[in-house]
Amino acid sequence: MGALGRAFGGLLDALAPPRCAGCGAEIGRVLPALCAACERRLPWWRRVDGCPHCGTSRYEVEAAGGGPWPDTGTRLDAAPGQGCVTCLAEGSALHACHTLVRYAPPVDRWLPAFKTPRGPFGPPLAPRLAVETLCDALAARLRREAVTRPDLIVPVPLHPRRRARRRFNQTEVVAGRIGAAIGCPVDATLLRRMRATAPQASLEGEARRANPRGAFRATRRLAPGRRIWLVDDVLTTGSTLEAAADALLEAGAFEVHGITLAATLPPRRRRRASPPAPPYAPRSPNPPAPPDQESRPMRSRLASLLLPIVLLASMALPRTTLAEGQPTPAYRATVKELLEQQNAGPMIGEQMSWEMAGQMLQAISYTGAPVTEQMQQLVLDAARAEYAPTFGDIEYLTDLYVPAYAKHFDEKELKELAAFWRSPLGKKTLEVMPNLTMDANASLQARSIERLPAFQKAVEEKLQAAGIMVPGGVPGAPPSAPQVLGE
Repeated sequence: MGALGRAFGGLLDALAPPRCAGCGAEIGRVLPALCAACERRLPWWRRVDGCPHCGTSRYEVEAAGGGPWPDTGTRLDAAPGQGCVTCLAEGSALHACHTLVRYAPPVDRWLPAFKTPRGPFGPPLAPRLAVETLCDALAARLRREAVTRPDLIVPVPLHPRRRARRRFNQTEVVAGRIGAAIGCPVDATLLRRMRATAPQASLEGEARRANPRGAFRATRRLAPGRRIWLVDDVLTTGSTLEAAADALLEAGAFEVHGITLAATLPPRRRRRASPPAPPYAPRSPNPPAPPDQESRPMRSRLASLLLPIVLLASMALPRTTLAEGQPTPAYRATVKELLEQQNAGPMIGEQMSWEMAGQMLQAISYTGAPVTEQMQQLVLDAARAEYAPTFGDIEYLTDLYVPAYAKHFDEKELKELAAFWRSPLGKKTLEVMPNLTMDANASLQARSIERLPAFQKAVEEKLQAAGIMVPGGVPGAPPSAPQVLGE
């Protein structure tokens, strides 16, 4: 992600008012990123759904003569130290598994959009804030349910080649946010992925279960008695978590708990699972008029949705020139080289296609129409046909970016900048910057919460001195602090 790309993305975030990641309604805060209605509609994982890994419910354990599990409301598995009875009896490497929501709408749209960003600006804003909200809610649930406190949190690693393509590992982001919330260290170097495996989403059945076996190895031995939380984004068959947990146990871990944001319903439970949530089609308090699919072509609607982005781009890229005059052909060639180094053409073309398809699908959902997989693919194909050829064209992007670079860099400085991005350090900077920024933001949030009591007291004193009364007193947490969902 280039410096200009990060600045442009930050400008969009700053100018856009905070909106619900589900329905798009203005909510007046950044986090949690959901309005109350969308929060209620989330497919929360409930006790009747059973263990996310094996599917056994507490009722089946008690019917078989096992000891009762503690009644803690939304408790998902066994008591601390006991583990999931069925998983352990079947020889699982996982002591127990814990999750927050079912992998169903809208979660099944947020997570793919978050972990496979299609452009240079990282994950889109709405999925990013939605995932941060889910992380905070999961951390709160784990604390509330007294799940055994870990000595270490370990994210499931990506293979280096896949990480290089994505430029970040989504499980490190999830693990880092949970670790900051509960005050536990996170070690992203303890596990290594030794071989590239096929994406799990592309496999089925036994092939999916066998795919990650033997793919992980610990980089060092662990001290005796270590309890590990192993973090992934989604649990399906559990084969990836099992393979990674095997490597941790071989390294000396005492027990390994699988922690995921979402999980699919295990086959054993699908026949008796709680009824599925209604089709996810939340209505905004002020929904837009239903699109007229008969008289308004898809490309016209997409073009109208693009207008705010074009206006923001015109603000972010001032039409200025070099002090000496118009940029020279050599200057333009260097800007083009910078964009090519960052693979800007394909990434921005795909980013714009996904962004506009997402906005169109969200607008359609406001009408109450169910958004099906077929509809998603049709809209994405239309967006790619409309936007990718233009916004993916390096010559078009060069003409767009030259005025912005000309405002800040002369020709000599621009050549030095291009030389830096060609260097090993420049390439490393491009690779690690998204993760570095997310890690720093997590640390900043944790430190800011530590100072909250003093800040609250100072605000109360200043308001009292000014004769201003706040009904109920000054809140103990600002709107951006993590809050518990699903209560």
